[in-house]
Amino acid sequence: MKNVVYFFLFWLTCIGAARGETTVSADLSATTTDLDHPVRLEIRIDGGRLTKPPEVVANGLTVSFVGTSSRMQMLNLQATASTIFTYLVVATDEGVFQIPSINIDVGGKEYRTAALTLKVVAKTPSRTATASRPYFGELIIPKDAAFVGEQLPMEMRFYFNQRITFQPYPQGQFPMIDGESFVTKK
Repeated sequence: MKNVVYFFLFWLTCIGAARGETTVSADLSATTTDLDHPVRLEIRIDGGRLTKPPEVVANGLTVSFVGTSSRMQMLNLQATASTIFTYLVVATDEGVFQIPSINIDVGGKEYRTAALTLKVVAKTPSRTATASRPYFGELIIPKDAAFVGEQLPMEMRFYFNQRITFQPYPQGQFPMIDGESFVTKK
């Protein structure tokens, strides 16, 4: 019974401490990229809770929602709660693009992120398969570190020598990736 009471008191302390000042921020994983590499956009809400991801629209960019993660941290009896919305940003053309500030309503109060700028340069020279290496693949991971349970988009690229006959997957089917917690999207 004591453990239940302690847990309840701990939970009330966390909830009360987590309701401090709310801050909202947006950040890109890189400010310069090329047409081949997507960039990760994170919208972070500290000290507040939002369940529905904000809509992000930017001219010349395709912005796709990837997932939500929540984080609760307790340090010296000070609790902080964060919600992070992750998006994948893909450019269709070269140039400098502006992601406008995003309005976010948290608990009836309106917050605004800062506008972000993304510079997209020409494609890097594509890698080609050679006679000695008739095919190869690479795995593109946009982040160096992740925490347990975080959704992390990855891209698999395959390169084939033109002399190799290749039978692609039928329309609408994806390669099967076995393992726990893998999701495949187009």
